[in-house]
Amino acid sequence: MKGISINLMESLETEGRGYVTDTCIAFFRNKCHKQAFEIYVTDALKAIADNTCRAYGGGTMKQRFADYLHPQKVNDSPVQSASEIIAGIKAKADTIRATIEG
Repeated sequence: MKGISINLMESLETEGRGYVTDTCIAFFRNKCHKQAFEIYVTDALKAIADNTCRAYGGGTMKQRFADYLHPQKVNDSPVQSASEIIAGIKAKADTIRATIEG
């Protein structure tokens, strides 16, 4: 990693910022392609495992690899009815109106 940062700093001084930007974008693209391939392979293996386990009465993982990489955010807030949401919006609008009108 140390060699990479030294090379980037040298390129910044000698070749300008375009090279550094291109290098960073290429690094990000490669990382995205690698991650997409990993997700594709693990989904394929999960499908094979699911089919095999279904045939022989076994069980498999419930969650995909992609779900481990990018977990869904848990919404801990209580469920509100439409009238409660509307009342909250009206209260915020009244607060903003009172602040503006002074």
